[in-house]
Amino acid sequence: MSIDRSFLSRVHPQHLALRLHRDERGALSVMGVFTIFMLTVLLGMIFNMGKQIDDKLRMQNAADAVTYSGTRTVTRGMNAISYSNHLLCEIFALTAYMREARLEPNSTQLPDSTLVAEDVLDVWEEIAQEAFIAEGGAAGLEKFEALGQAILAKVPLERQVVRSFEPLAREHSRLTLSVFEYILRGPDVAYSVPVENDAYPQDALEGGLITEFQRSVVINTPQLAQWVVEEVVERHATGHDRLHAGHQPVAVMYRSDGVRLDSSQAYETDRVTRTLPVIDPTAVGGDVRGIDIGFNPQLPYRLDDLSLDQRYFKLSYDTRSALSRQYLQQLIFNWMDIYFTERRSDGTTGLFGRDRASLSQLANFWRIFTCAQLNKLLQEEFPRSNMPFLIRSENLDGWRYDPSSANANGTISNFHNNVWFDPRSTTDPHSPELHDEYHLVGIVAWTPIEHFAPQFYDHPLTGHYPITFSEAKFFLPYRLLNYPWIVEGEDRYGVDWSYTNTNGWPSSQRDWSMMNQNWRTKLVPASADNLVEILQTHVGPGYTGNLEAPNLSGISVQDIRKLNSH
Repeated sequence: MSIDRSFLSRVHPQHLALRLHRDERGALSVMGVFTIFMLTVLLGMIFNMGKQIDDKLRMQNAADAVTYSGTRTVTRGMNAISYSNHLLCEIFALTAYMREARLEPNSTQLPDSTLVAEDVLDVWEEIAQEAFIAEGGAAGLEKFEALGQAILAKVPLERQVVRSFEPLAREHSRLTLSVFEYILRGPDVAYSVPVENDAYPQDALEGGLITEFQRSVVINTPQLAQWVVEEVVERHATGHDRLHAGHQPVAVMYRSDGVRLDSSQAYETDRVTRTLPVIDPTAVGGDVRGIDIGFNPQLPYRLDDLSLDQRYFKLSYDTRSALSRQYLQQLIFNWMDIYFTERRSDGTTGLFGRDRASLSQLANFWRIFTCAQLNKLLQEEFPRSNMPFLIRSENLDGWRYDPSSANANGTISNFHNNVWFDPRSTTDPHSPELHDEYHLVGIVAWTPIEHFAPQFYDHPLTGHYPITFSEAKFFLPYRLLNYPWIVEGEDRYGVDWSYTNTNGWPSSQRDWSMMNQNWRTKLVPASADNLVEILQTHVGPGYTGNLEAPNLSGISVQDIRKLNSH
C-alpha cells in the first residue's frame, strides 16, 4: 500500500492551522450569527424597556385618574351636605310662609296677617270719612277733603289686592305645606310641642328626611368613592390585562391616616375618624353629646365657658336661625314683589312690592306673622333636630371670634358669622391637620408585566406587585369662600341703587364652612405622613395575583418626597 506523501503534508495539523488562519471564506457568516444574537438580545432589552415605560405611564395615569375621581366623589359629598344645609333652612322658611297662608279645616277665616290688613283698611276708611270729609273734622279744607277722597278711592283697590293675594297664598299652602312638614318631621311622626318634663320624643330628636339624607351621605360616600375608582381603573386596563398574565389592576383609596375608605362603616360613624370632616349636631346624631335640656342656645355665652359639643350645637342652631330668617325675607320680598310692584305706563316697573299697598301694610304684616311661625318651628317644634351639619374642628384653639362683635360682658349672642375654623391658617404645607382632614391617597397595583425572552431578563420586582400612587385634596378656593353678586334696582324716587349680595355670608369672612357649596378637587404632590405605611399595605382580597406589597422598611416619607417627582 502506497502513501501519498503530498496529501500527508496537506493534512498535517500545523498545515491545517495555517490554512485555517489564512482562509477567509465564511467569516461573515460566523460574525453574522453573533451579531444577530446580540441584536436580538438588545432588541429584547429595548422592547422590555418600552413595555415597562408604557406600563408605568399607564399605571400612573390610572393612579391619577383614580385619585382624582375618588376624591371628587368625596368632594361631591361635601357639596351635597352644604346644599342640603341650605335646603333645610329654605324648607323651614317655606313651611313658615305656607303655615301663615293655610286655613284650618272647614274654616273660611282669612289668615291672621290678611285679617289685620283688612282691619287696617277699615280704620283708614273711618279716618278718611270722619277726619277729612265729615262735618266736625277737616271738612271745608280743600286739601284735606281731597286727601280723604283719595283715601276712600284707594282703600277698595288695596282691599282687592289683599283679598286677591289671600286665595293665591292659600292655594300654594294647600299644595305644598304637607310636603314641607313631611320633610321636616319624617315618616310616621306626629308631634308639634315638647312632651312632659321638657323631654322630646325620640323621633322628634332624630329629625326628618334631610337629616336622614345627610347621615346617609356621610356613611356611604367613602364606599361610593371606592366603587368609582374600581370602575375607573377597570377602564384603564381594558385590552392590556393580557400583558399582566390576565390579571386586572386593583385600585384602593386611603385617607391620609392610612385607613381604607371602604374598610368599615365603624370609622364613618365616629366624628373624629370619618372621611368627610363634618359634624352632625342634632341631639341624638351621636356626634354631639352632653347637651342637656337646660342648655338654651338662644342665650349669649362666653366662648371659653362652652364645651366643644356645646359650641357645635350653638353654632349650628344660630346658623340655622339666621339663614332661615334670611330665606324667609327673600321669599316675602321676591314673591310679593310680583303682585305689588308698580307697573308704569311705559312698561317699566317702579317701587318694590314690599313698599306698595302702603295703607294695608300687607307685606309687613305678612312678614311679622310668618316670622312668628318660623320662631315656633325653630324654637318649639324642632329645637334639637333638623340642624345643619358643620365643619369638623376638634381643636378648641381653632374656634375664634371677632371681639368687636361680642357683647360688653364678653358673651356672644349669635355665633353665626363670628366663630369659625380655618385650616388654612397653618404655615406648614405638610401639617397633619391638612393631610388628615382633607387629603386622600389613591394607589393602583397590578401584576408585573410579562417580559420578552424571560430566559435573559428577569423582573426586578419578582415576588412583589408594582404600585403607582397619587394624592389629592378637597378644598375651598380662596376666591370662592364668598361668592358675591351685584343686585341693582331703583328706589321709590327712581334713583338707581346697587349692593353686593353675599347670600348671608359676611363679606369679611374667609372660613371653610359647610354652608359653602364650592368645594373643589385638586391633585397635589404625594407627601402624606402615612404614605410609607399605605404603600406597604396589601391591597386586599380584590387582588387576584399571588404577590406581596413592596417592602419599604428603612425608607421614610421624607425620602419618598425627595425621590418622588409626581
